[in-house]
Amino acid sequence: MLPLSISLLVLVTSNTFSQIALNEKKIDNVYLTPVINNTGFAKPDTKTSKVIPFNENVRVQRSFILNFGDTSENNWCKVRDCYLNQFHSNGLRTIALFSKNGKLIYTIRYGSEKNLSPDLRKRVKSQYYDYSITTVTELMEDNRDIWVVNLESPTELIVVRLDGDDMEEVQRLQKTSN
Repeated sequence: MLPLSISLLVLVTSNTFSQIALNEKKIDNVYLTPVINNTGFAKPDTKTSKVIPFNENVRVQRSFILNFGDTSENNWCKVRDCYLNQFHSNGLRTIALFSKNGKLIYTIRYGSEKNLSPDLRKRVKSQYYDYSITTVTELMEDNRDIWVVNLESPTELIVVRLDGDDMEEVQRLQKTSN
């Protein structure tokens, strides 16, 4: 599962400074090149994935309801033998990937500073006190809860990853003046 974790971290950090505009993603050797629709969700690339009705796989449907509750908002697509759904959960844009047997592989949630726990916020702000937290992304996979925090100052953009007790600066970019 380590390569999947690395792929997911790359997926999350590639989405660093633009929460809506997604880059090309690779899942199990299948490329997804989403196009944003008017709901802010990505439409799957029909060359490599297939939009499907929610009830195509009963195991996946049950697992989705057990994990996220019943929602009328479903944007399902099939990627190889996995099922990907984009929806809102507790007001947050969420992506969930399920195996064909209904096992939840990972969940990605996009939010803001208010979605960080007070402890995580304190850890980040203690080191980056002169920066504003612009967006946060939570990746849950294999009982791991990884947070990617985007920070901004007048001169810099920084990406920090929180994984358990570890905090790592992933990227630092200087802003250019116009």
